Formats: sequence, C-alpha cells, structure tokens
Amino acid sequence: VATGSADCATVAFGIRNVEEPERALAEMFRVLRPGGRAAVLEFSIPRPGIVRACYLPYFRYVLPRIGRLVSGHGSAYTYLPASVADFIAPAVMLSLLGQCGFAETRATPLSFGIVTMYSAVRPPGPPGP
Repeated sequence: VATGSADCATVAFGIRNVEEPERALAEMFRVLRPGGRAAVLEFSIPRPGIVRACYLPYFRYVLPRIGRLVSGHGSAYTYLPASVADFIAPAVMLSLLGQCGFAETRATPLSFGIVTMYSAVRPPGPPGP
C-alpha cells in the first residue's frame, strides 16, 4: 500500500500476535493520509471488580475447556488467555501510538473492559517518525 493512501487502517484481535507491535503501528501510520484514522480492537483484562473476578476464572479455565471440546484441539484456546495476559497495558499501547506519530490517541474499554478499542489520527503535515 502506498504511503499516505488510506483513509483508515484497522486490526481486530491481532496486534497482540505481532512480535513488534510498534512496527505494525508505524506501518499503519505510514499508509494513512493526513487526517486518516487508525483503529485497533484488542482483548484486555477488565479492571479490578466484580466483572474481573467473574471473567478471569472463566477466561483462564472454562473457555479453554469449551474450546477443546468444540474444536477438538488441545491447545486451541489455551493460547488466548496467555496472549491476552502478556499483552501490553492500555497506557503502553497509547504511548506506542504517540511514538509512531499519532495524535488524538484514545483507549475505550468495551464489554466491561474485556476488549479495548484504541483509536488514533494521523495529524496533518509531513510524515512522522
């Protein structure tokens, strides 16, 4: 994709699987035209409270068992909780977006904090970092 040619760049439930998320975000920045928007939807761990207290045991123990039963693959859903637990915190993601040159960065928790929508805009002007 040509530099500055896209109005929007998105990824859903995949950025945590990238070895170097900062490079993927920089590539999103590169392809966006000035004023273009980036959106990253990713699983997250809910804040402490009742949702977290109920969700974490389900996510760590129940979901992998259901996944194994449905898919027939022993490791199909054990990877998911591990990858989410190891993923960078929302503050770090916002920092990475800013380091890549994005402006108007936001982290919006959705579904009681089970997922987070990160959004950012490529500001007008010359290409960033």
